[in-house]
Amino acid sequence: MMDLDEEYYMYKTDKSDDIQYEFLSSEDLKTEMTTIIENVKAMLQYPSGICRILLQQHKWSNQLLLDKFYENPDPNDFLAKCGLLPEGSVIVSEEQECPICCISGKLFGLACNHMACVDCWSAYIDGKMKAKRSEIECMQLDCKLLMVDEKVTEFIKDASIYEDVIINSYVKTHKTLRWCPETCRTAVRVKTPVHSLISCPCGVNYCFTCGNEGHEPINCRLLRKWLRRCQDDNSSYKWLNANTKDCPTCQTPIEKTGGCNHMTCQKCKKHFCWLCLTPWNLRHDCSR
Repeated sequence: MMDLDEEYYMYKTDKSDDIQYEFLSSEDLKTEMTTIIENVKAMLQYPSGICRILLQQHKWSNQLLLDKFYENPDPNDFLAKCGLLPEGSVIVSEEQECPICCISGKLFGLACNHMACVDCWSAYIDGKMKAKRSEIECMQLDCKLLMVDEKVTEFIKDASIYEDVIINSYVKTHKTLRWCPETCRTAVRVKTPVHSLISCPCGVNYCFTCGNEGHEPINCRLLRKWLRRCQDDNSSYKWLNANTKDCPTCQTPIEKTGGCNHMTCQKCKKHFCWLCLTPWNLRHDCSR
């Protein structure tokens, strides 16, 4: 007879709408990612760190990545366009003055030869991890070379924090995955990314689409409007209304801090016009 723990990790069916889903721990997701990376590594013969970044840039789709890779006759050119170079070790200089903090010591750099001391690299990478960045560029302004995972971990004390950032990015990339809104670190995968009430093993019931508590019969858009209107701080509500708009594709709130009206949603990567909220293209001419 199957115990409760085993039942939780099988596909479950929500009788109300016949939506099937499964629960995944962080370790499950890590194993899944490692399998995908190793498959690509075997085909492209690049280190795991490069393969992980390439997969992330191509929505974790083996097929999409391989199609784009073989479209380009020059593998190094393909890597360069992705902000990568063939594997090379971290460059270590003799004792010099760090151009960032102006303290003398050994300097370290990537293949781009932009150097800094270990303390400056560590502080820079720590800031990127706090910002949940899973692709970390060289700290030199305007240098687009990305640090592969093996290099990042040379400058941080706790690699598990960076690992969590990568796993979170993996979950966000997939429309069929979502974390439980509580702190149990359990993700759910649905077969179809539509409105469905999820019952997490930790006891929390939430809507897969928006992550809020179950809110039938109203849809997620109406719930967001209601929550905004119910905010205790009226000034915050007015600020949100005046300064943010929902992405027309995934409904993630977006703040415009300056620049032109060409917006890119950081969650779903869709391009749209800030004024009219229609898809953006090269010939877009908003009349508003």
